[in-house]
Amino acid sequence: MEKVAWFFDSDFEERLFSEKMTSFTSTKRTQEFEYFISLLKPNDFIYSTKKYQIEYIQFIEEFTKSEFLITNKNKNITPWNSDYKDLDFLKNLQSKIMTLEFGKRNGFYKHEVNIVKDIKNLKDNFIYKYPYSVSGQGNYVFPKDQTVIEKLIEKHQLIEEERLERILDFSSLIFNNELILTYQNFVDEYFQYKGTLISEEQIFSHELEMQYHRYLEKVLDYSKRYKGFMSVDGFLYTKNGQTELNPMCEINARKTMGHFTYEFKKKYFKNWKSLKLLLIRNKKTLKTRPMLENSKGGYLMISPLENIFYCFVIYGPSNKDLFEMENELLLTYF
Repeated sequence: MEKVAWFFDSDFEERLFSEKMTSFTSTKRTQEFEYFISLLKPNDFIYSTKKYQIEYIQFIEEFTKSEFLITNKNKNITPWNSDYKDLDFLKNLQSKIMTLEFGKRNGFYKHEVNIVKDIKNLKDNFIYKYPYSVSGQGNYVFPKDQTVIEKLIEKHQLIEEERLERILDFSSLIFNNELILTYQNFVDEYFQYKGTLISEEQIFSHELEMQYHRYLEKVLDYSKRYKGFMSVDGFLYTKNGQTELNPMCEINARKTMGHFTYEFKKKYFKNWKSLKLLLIRNKKTLKTRPMLENSKGGYLMISPLENIFYCFVIYGPSNKDLFEMENELLLTYF
């Protein structure tokens, strides 16, 4: 009997909201992070048409102590990020429009956030979000990005949000409607994902944490039909000198970067208190794989050298030690 192979469906959002479910196709996009599966499930096959370099195969096999299992036969494929069951409910959970409407009904937002359909209603210095984007992509500011926004709004409703001074991004990892942990995310100035920090150190004050969990209880009631991994994204911001909470800007009803970071730490680095996943755009070709370990922690590149994004894990006994390691990594190689 032929073994089942995992497929890294990073095209999840497009597949979910397309008119019909398309077949699983290995592309550069799906290949970018499919090695996550080999690291978490080293005894399972992944489906891919990518030709991996010998250097990377040797790295994976040495790190996991297992053979690198890959097949290009597109039979018995199981998607990694979601099982696509209960499609209508899954679409509702994943829809940023539906999420926003739920949040507004339940008083989640202290700042201005709306759904807009008319080009006449665009506001200066507001952010406009394409509702089917992924990992922070599809965020535009008016009037700087006026041309793009006007083209999008001709075909789609957009989310309009007051531009805020964000001070901390976070996510809660949920499994079968139970909270596993809340962790910090890192984004760039365009809100695109850059990393995740899993740490034993607190990210909220006690007062904010209590406030957040009251909101999260409502989210879990809203999503209780969903089975599997999902994440709830939110952020802290400052306004009029006060720290404010946005408890939910989107729901990802699938496995996420945070899920990988949590599982990777648990599998390989459970004795370290802090671990960060860091993405760096490949603009400087690396000839060798950076890695370092000492009493204060270390770092390790886990992605293929030729990928669009270099992916590092950085670990330490505290966040302070971890960030020192990160600075050393960046100064040495970038």
